[in-house]
Amino acid sequence: MKRFFFLTLFVFIFIACTTADIQPEIVDRDTVPTTLNSDTEPEVDERSAESEVIDERSDQEIIIDNLLDDFDYLATIIEESTPLIGPIERRLNIDFWDEMARIRGNIEYDEIDFSNAETFEEMERLAAEFFYNEILLDITMTTFSLGHFAPISQESIVDHFARIQRYLQDTEEASLLGDLFYEIYNNPAVVRFYDVDEICLETDGLGEFNSSNITTEIITSGAIAYVSIRSFMNNIEFDGETLLPFFEEIQDYEHLIIDIRGNFGGYMSHFTDLFMATLSDDVQIVRYPEFFRSTDLVYSHVEAYVDSYRVHDGFTGSFISADEFFDNNPMPYMDSEDRALLDYVVEWELKIEPHDDNIPFDGQIWLLVDSWSSSASENAAIYSMSSGFATVVGHETAGILGAMTIMTPLPNTGIIFRIDFGYIPAEDGWSQEEFGVLPQYVVPHDYDILDYVLNMIKNDSR
Repeated sequence: MKRFFFLTLFVFIFIACTTADIQPEIVDRDTVPTTLNSDTEPEVDERSAESEVIDERSDQEIIIDNLLDDFDYLATIIEESTPLIGPIERRLNIDFWDEMARIRGNIEYDEIDFSNAETFEEMERLAAEFFYNEILLDITMTTFSLGHFAPISQESIVDHFARIQRYLQDTEEASLLGDLFYEIYNNPAVVRFYDVDEICLETDGLGEFNSSNITTEIITSGAIAYVSIRSFMNNIEFDGETLLPFFEEIQDYEHLIIDIRGNFGGYMSHFTDLFMATLSDDVQIVRYPEFFRSTDLVYSHVEAYVDSYRVHDGFTGSFISADEFFDNNPMPYMDSEDRALLDYVVEWELKIEPHDDNIPFDGQIWLLVDSWSSSASENAAIYSMSSGFATVVGHETAGILGAMTIMTPLPNTGIIFRIDFGYIPAEDGWSQEEFGVLPQYVVPHDYDILDYVLNMIKNDSR
């Protein structure tokens, strides 16, 4: 899950060396011959002449071949690592691999304008920009998978640095994930594309500083309070300056409505820290399974995440085989093709302790979601229903939960690409990526969700 970002938007990974077995050849510009001196005959070792291959490709052909290598490298990782292709295809009624073939063809047939490039390095830069904007974003938009498959932009790279600072601490427990992060962000190709210094830089705090992110309202004095959160990408301390005084003001109210409709997600800690750990006086326990495919790349990341989540986020995770899990939890509505891809499962448990300076709310808490609630907002709904923190009302959510994530650097361009590789089903087995998270009270789409909740409150008070 995107437990500290969207990782809506999220978040919220990793190294090319862990996938060395499928690493394509990277062409060294220095090994490509330009011209031979026509006045002299080159010396030829007759013993090796037959085996020596001279690369006679043009600069443009070399660059296009490198882009194709990057695309094929990415496609291989997606094919071998994620079980989410089926849910995406069924939800959008597309053939994912047909779409990938179409997009790959654009690398060969779209012309890149190199007219202003004076050096090979400038040509590479223009090609990388084309690859990001025309190829990788096409994958993202075609599959409507902003939470599943997406390149990391040059503009957002510093924010990604900020997110992972805590994983680079010099502690034995955090070393697995810290090493993965460090390797990817200091990969020479990555440094070249993003034009940044080493990863260990100072940041001014995590998240945005949008003063209009939080809206509070007293609907009925002494009885019904309302708060809307547009995004979980905002800085937690900054939003806390608005929320905490409001929570103190309405602490004795009967109802609190938390509205995350249209919230694309972000940092999951925004919801657990500012809401669950603040408004409760009890330890809240969240449990859910997350399934994975059995590859070395996937397992290395799962192992690192389990260690890191235990140290930094309070999770515990136990590994069992998928077959053993299904023996005790049949999940009758899981798609058979999805199930065939799942090899093992981590059974997560998260204990959310109340803050020492909490503001316990003893009334009824309602959480409003809709079809635009994505990523961390969907996880907020899952956490609320699993722990009993709030009653969830609204429409089925977007189906972009954003579970565990590989962030793989493409070997030639250096662009980092995000791939979700965890599968989190509903209790009965149906794919939440395909159908979204289903609220406890499903509201018809022609009915306003807030009005629906207010009517429920009014009828309960009679």
